Amino acid sequence: MPKQPMAKLSKPGTFSHVLEEANQGHSTRKTLYTDLEHALGPNKKVVAFFTSFVFPVILQNQDADMLEEVLRNSDMDGKKLVLLLNSPGGAALAAERIVNTCRCFSKDGFSVIVPKMAKSAATMVCLGANTIGLSGTSEMGPIDPQILIHDDHGRPTGYKAAHEIIESYNDLIKQANKTKGRLEPYLQQLARFDARDISSIRSAQQLSESIAITALKSGALKQLSHKQTQS
Repeated sequence: MPKQPMAKLSKPGTFSHVLEEANQGHSTRKTLYTDLEHALGPNKKVVAFFTSFVFPVILQNQDADMLEEVLRNSDMDGKKLVLLLNSPGGAALAAERIVNTCRCFSKDGFSVIVPKMAKSAATMVCLGANTIGLSGTSEMGPIDPQILIHDDHGRPTGYKAAHEIIESYNDLIKQANKTKGRLEPYLQQLARFDARDISSIRSAQQLSESIAITALKSGALKQLSHKQTQS
């Protein structure tokens, strides 16, 4: 059987260059950030804030600390911050801290650009900005908190939206109250919930709503009157 000719090898470094672009390595993005700053005009400072969408990475207090350190060591004198944000969200209080940090270091407020997704608490960060830049494929989401879920052995398995947990709990209560048969199936399912956790989740929802409203009134909707923000 005749030997097949070997495929011609690509130039050295080609494969690593492709991987670098596919994984959006820093050396690839750095040039894009500089180009974006030039496109946005003078006195703009672009800072990328990306968190993974793979469990268990979420937006948390340490991220606010990290962002503050980055801004403190950046040339922000008289410049307006443009936050390039991509995150599944996380803690509401962390979002509030990030908004306050951005405002503290940026002249006349800050802007947000969402290249891909900004969900949950990341959406709350967007609401605190003066302007929000979205592409045709960008996504924002509900501000509902994300709750860490554990299995029967106490091991974390992922996050679930707070409203899904509350709705499941309320539905079981309603079904149990309506049934004229055996209650055991509903009681078994309700036993998986802790009333203290339900109360804590509801408090987290109220906190998220309060922070989001405050962020909107002092950020994206700052130019509107009190009456307009209530409508």
